[in-house]
Amino acid sequence: RLAGMLKQYHQSLPPRWLLERSIVAWTAEDRALRKQLPSGYRIFGLYCLAFFRLLRQATHLAGGRHLLRLITALHRGGPANGYAMLTIGGYTVCLDLTDPRFLLVVNEMRQQTDTNLLAMFIEEGDTFVDVGANHGAYAIVASALVGASGQVVAIEPQPRLAEAIQRSLAASPATRFVVHQVAVGKTNGDIALIVPLSYSGSAGLYKEFSGADGYREIIVPLRRFDELVDWQNFSGRVFVKLDIEGAESDFLEGAAEMIGSLQPTLLLEINPHTLKAASTSLEHLNRHLQALGYSEYFELHDLSDARPIDDLGPEHRNILLQGRKRRD
Repeated sequence: RLAGMLKQYHQSLPPRWLLERSIVAWTAEDRALRKQLPSGYRIFGLYCLAFFRLLRQATHLAGGRHLLRLITALHRGGPANGYAMLTIGGYTVCLDLTDPRFLLVVNEMRQQTDTNLLAMFIEEGDTFVDVGANHGAYAIVASALVGASGQVVAIEPQPRLAEAIQRSLAASPATRFVVHQVAVGKTNGDIALIVPLSYSGSAGLYKEFSGADGYREIIVPLRRFDELVDWQNFSGRVFVKLDIEGAESDFLEGAAEMIGSLQPTLLLEINPHTLKAASTSLEHLNRHLQALGYSEYFELHDLSDARPIDDLGPEHRNILLQGRKRRD
């Protein structure tokens, strides 16, 4: 029994890469942000500050996984139920501090290395759809861009994260929004969501990927996008960010009416490991995209160079497929 408890403890530790200096440094360097955290997490930030001052060449926070795990366990039962509201770069963001991915979320909101491309494709009055939203960093940034005449749709099956997104968007009511706590696919029903004990970002529908280590299963609603969302009333151009760990083809099938009609711009994760876990392939995904009217894609580092979708290789990265229509 003790061996089982120790195994579960180690499975619930944050992934080692999440404690890299580039990810956790904000807890040490950004005093204004650190002061917004509950006391336990401020202690974590001070530990980071002391550690990296003593070991200036260190690239990884030694002992950080165990300390963060302890603080999380103590904080989970607190009066805020594990949530914290932070102001980050002018945005109000609700963090689920019981999920160590919050460390990465703050970096995403501070640096906007990924979300900054949204300003190139969406503007006042447009519609942004965040499928697999996690903490909703993209949805939060997009809500400020689409404004009062636009709208944001966020889809996230993990209950605590869906609640965090709801709180974030409600705290800055710059636009109309709706949060759906469901999984999306090609059928309607219920399905088991596999949530790793260590990190919410790898949650998904396929055990071969999401259940590689310790995990828990929760039953969530499964819905076809075309029936879930009132897409006929989307305004302006439509931008869809899609990050659902191998279920991309099923989403495309369940959203075929919306995509065929509105031709949204797609920001899509390509991950050969999740495709394999879903018993599908890049070729199958390509056929879906081409059948829906997409023939070219862009690498995010070079949006000036359109490439034939048949040339898409299996490297793990995000790509952009630009739509052609605008709704006025």
